[in-house]
Amino acid sequence: MNSFAVMDYSSMDGAAVNTDVVVNVGEESADFGGQSEISAALETNDKQPIIQSQTANTSAELEADSVTVDLSPKPLVSGVRTASTLRQESTGTVNGEVMVSGVVTSQQAAVKRRPNSKQDSTAASSQATNLKDFECPSGDRYTQHDSMLENIKTSIRRVIDHIAFRALTIILIIIDLCIVLVAVVKSETAADPADKDLIEELRQLDYVALVFSCYFVVEVGLRIFSQGPKLFFRQVLEVIDFFVILVTFIVVVVDLSVDAANNTTDFLKVLQALRLVRTIRFGMLLRVIITQRQQIIRSSRLLVSENKRRFQKDGFDLDLCYITDRMIAMSFPSQGIMSLYRNPIEEVSRFFNHKYPGKYRIYNCCSERGYDEVKYFNDSVYRVRIDDHNVPTLQQMLDFVKDVEQWMNADRSNIIAIHCKGGKGRTGTMICIWLLHSGIFTKADDALEYFGSRRTDLSVGSAFQGVQTPSQSRYVNYYEKMLTEHGGSMPNSRLIKITKMSVTGLRGIGMGDGSDLILQIILGGDLIYEARFGIGTNCETVFERESATITASLINSPNVSGDVKVRFDATSKIPRDYDNCPWFFWFNTSFLGNQELVLTRGELDNPHQPRAWKTYKENFKVTMQFEDCVSM
Repeated sequence: MNSFAVMDYSSMDGAAVNTDVVVNVGEESADFGGQSEISAALETNDKQPIIQSQTANTSAELEADSVTVDLSPKPLVSGVRTASTLRQESTGTVNGEVMVSGVVTSQQAAVKRRPNSKQDSTAASSQATNLKDFECPSGDRYTQHDSMLENIKTSIRRVIDHIAFRALTIILIIIDLCIVLVAVVKSETAADPADKDLIEELRQLDYVALVFSCYFVVEVGLRIFSQGPKLFFRQVLEVIDFFVILVTFIVVVVDLSVDAANNTTDFLKVLQALRLVRTIRFGMLLRVIITQRQQIIRSSRLLVSENKRRFQKDGFDLDLCYITDRMIAMSFPSQGIMSLYRNPIEEVSRFFNHKYPGKYRIYNCCSERGYDEVKYFNDSVYRVRIDDHNVPTLQQMLDFVKDVEQWMNADRSNIIAIHCKGGKGRTGTMICIWLLHSGIFTKADDALEYFGSRRTDLSVGSAFQGVQTPSQSRYVNYYEKMLTEHGGSMPNSRLIKITKMSVTGLRGIGMGDGSDLILQIILGGDLIYEARFGIGTNCETVFERESATITASLINSPNVSGDVKVRFDATSKIPRDYDNCPWFFWFNTSFLGNQELVLTRGELDNPHQPRAWKTYKENFKVTMQFEDCVSM
């Protein structure tokens, strides 16, 4: 007889209840790499408890006569499956459920993904369906509503948020300041203050100023209408802007009224009043410029973040979104000038320390920049040093998921936040790796698609804000293979020598014959080999004119193993993009096929982008030939 601890994560609609259930499981054994694991599903009052089973040797036959069921309610947090659930899916004893109480280990994830598992496709489909229903707490930026009034508000907010509208407002404020300044100077320096021509000229300037003030009143009115009075007047800077514009408008009206009264009032008193009013107006308009600065900064951040989903709630406006309710993607927490158009680190710190005090862990995927981890994030930061637009090594992947796993297991209310610079490429790569490792997805392509859909705000634009380069996607696929073929561990090392490199479809690219190309092989961040095709350095080249293909037989090519970067530079003016070069790609030798790697335009970093297709035609590709080496 064996006892199994059972946890029910379904809603209880009441207080916790402890129930004893007797179940005859019978004799079962299954071979999972030297262990036999028994899983069972119980139904009690329409509840579906998840059973955490014990393990025994393969040869043992287990018989369970009783099961203790703990029906106490547990909090749900979507995005992580328990190890027990994964085992149940592997054996086909119960349908998969999205759970959050624990995190799977690499070994358990590998069990789930064994080939020919009948439950894999069903479970993955169920997971994807559940995740599609997950909504970011702040929602989309310009969500369409059933109400026509709400849609009008959304349309107005879209216009007001645009940086062109904010720039126009600032320009009008500056013009208005100039008008006030001219009026003050003219009235102070006039030889005859009672000159009728001067009085008429000043009156005309005041009318122009009135038009500008009316624009500012309408602009702030639209902001109040689009945001709603409750939200608008909770923001200190918006309130200051409102009163500044209102008082300025009143002052302009008073200015015109006093000016109109000069025929019936002592002129010297009128002149003194005009000077006072215009001085007040000048000060008020300076204050408007100060408050409008915040509007420009906000619009700049919206422009840089493009149509990435943002968190605009509870007084925050950050390039940050929830991938699941325990996992956040965001752009770099910035300081100085960069904070004017990216997330200001003070606001990011306030977000996490206010919402998740002591329960968050930040993963900084930037190799090129950091920040004061102790001051802003209580030293809860883990560095994954990846160069911009490049990939993590396989070992970095394993170290990353191990740390996340430990953190998520420590407390089920713990959350993680991952960022690079823009919060897409390196961030998305690591997030997709965790989505695979935790069992939320079983296929790399599904994880990549899901991340992009979560990061993209379609209410702003249609550009897909997912993982950026083919190499990054390739490495997410590598991690899938590590789980399915290598038990979540490093694959066996493979030593190779690159013997030939061919580039096809060169017509119209640089010199058109490849003579301007420079091949570089980078290992561990160091340049270990360079071949210059044009002058024959470390290579012998042949150009085939019909297909515009250059083939370089490499001389003195070094043996390489593990994560390898191949980078192409040029002596001519071929457009450069990511990594400041025409194109590059990453691969790991352990996942190569037989003696040849062919990468098409869409599989090469930089040529894959539609904006580069004017340079790189559809037939553009790189073919790498290699041979295996026997290590001594």
